[in-house]
Amino acid sequence: MRSIWFINVHDYVELLFKRTTSGFETFYLTYYKTVTVGWEIKYAVRTIGMEPWHGVVAWGGTETWTVPLWEAWHRINLTNFKIPAEAALQIAEKNGGKEARSQNANKCGIYVSRPDNDTWQLDYTSDANFTMLINPYTGSYKTFLSK
Repeated sequence: MRSIWFINVHDYVELLFKRTTSGFETFYLTYYKTVTVGWEIKYAVRTIGMEPWHGVVAWGGTETWTVPLWEAWHRINLTNFKIPAEAALQIAEKNGGKEARSQNANKCGIYVSRPDNDTWQLDYTSDANFTMLINPYTGSYKTFLSK
């Protein structure tokens, strides 16, 4: 039987308070496969983290988690996305993100994540307090700003 691994979570991080970059400074990827032991469903989990600005690539795995059926993991199908992470960041920047971080002298981090198959979530942290949810198929978005 063939073993298939699925992507569950991936995050991109741009830490503007460290330096100005032309792209993401850090990338994390978590992937899994379903393992059935008797009647129990378990997930074998692996992770990869890359920090090119630090010269670091790290990976880990061999963890097996048991998850209740109602919290089952679902794969993220990256091949269907029309809007990649870099384009999602540009949408956020053009629609309030740049203004939010410039009002705080770029003292923020920008975290781009995929909580599900229907959303890019961009969080501008620290004093910027700006969040945008972007549809990865259409580019439509919702903005949240808390001060």
